[in-house]
Amino acid sequence: QEAISCCSQLHPAMPRIIGNSTRVVEVDGFSIDELAGNVATKSDTLSIAHCQINQPTAEPWLTLHYDEWICVLKGRMLLNHEGGVLEVKAGQTVFVSKGERFRPEFPEAGTEYIPVCLPAFRPDRCIREDDPDGPVSKKLKQLHGDGAEGKCKPNAEVLYHMCQKKIWEEAKAAESAYYPPTFEQDGFTHATSVATRLLTVANHFYT
Repeated sequence: QEAISCCSQLHPAMPRIIGNSTRVVEVDGFSIDELAGNVATKSDTLSIAHCQINQPTAEPWLTLHYDEWICVLKGRMLLNHEGGVLEVKAGQTVFVSKGERFRPEFPEAGTEYIPVCLPAFRPDRCIREDDPDGPVSKKLKQLHGDGAEGKCKPNAEVLYHMCQKKIWEEAKAAESAYYPPTFEQDGFTHATSVATRLLTVANHFYT
């Protein structure tokens, strides 16, 4: 009796079933079954899903407010990002860090992958550059409820631009409009509503 009591105190936790696979997205050519997360297991710690591509398709541009590991099981995917395009093949895992903006493409039917998100996926943590009233966005909001809506969305009225301090101060002193050195070449001024993207700019141009 003492041995049983001692073991139960040393090992109080036991393996247990915490949820079931839940279909969270089903549109033409694309389905997502959540295995763990806010919908499947009612936990915000992390999320795991099984995604299946039934015909060539693509997601809109996305900006994440979580870290994501994407493990490709079958087929391949193309990740468009600010630096170009990355091909991820079956058996490979790609890491997308918080604050990155990217667009996944799936050129082959039969592609399958497992995304792992930390913290767990929520609609407000994944900024989609598509119709907010589209079928995917509406379904996700319905499943996650309105409580999470808008918590992590960047303020669209605040834009960030990185520039050289000397050029900025010269424009202010002259009371003239500021233009970046590459304005004539680019035809516009680079800016973002996600401040963390400035780290990529700083590392590329100023280190």
